[in-house]
Amino acid sequence: MDSPIGQQSLVLRHFDGVRRYLAFLGCPADHLADLVQDTFVAAFTANLADDAHSAGWLRTTARHRLLKLWRNQQRRVVDLDVEDAAWQLFSREDDGAAWLEALSACIDELPNRSQQAVWLQYRDALGITAIAPRLGLAASGVESL
Repeated sequence: MDSPIGQQSLVLRHFDGVRRYLAFLGCPADHLADLVQDTFVAAFTANLADDAHSAGWLRTTARHRLLKLWRNQQRRVVDLDVEDAAWQLFSREDDGAAWLEALSACIDELPNRSQQAVWLQYRDALGITAIAPRLGLAASGVESL
């Protein structure tokens, strides 16, 4: 896969899946883009073909890069086999896209303030005490949304 077209095909087909997988495993948001990029650089270096085995190879490489990050941060490294098995159930054939669409549809049904609280907590990784003033609420008000 030395050609730029082959590399582009691999990235287009698997980028979202690798990113979602790392996020699912608990990759810190501030390291997510770097680990995804490192995973694809390793794929290009290994001349990985975009075939039936590429998704598994990319997940394994991404997982190893995340574990290395955690070791470098002197964070307790955990066995990710359970999380990987859960990912297999979650991701199915679409890297979790159907689940995310369903979740987004559910969030869209919430009242506006509740939607904002969900996005601030899960997308922006803010805690309740940081969300409360943005919504004009006390922390207890955010908890009861």
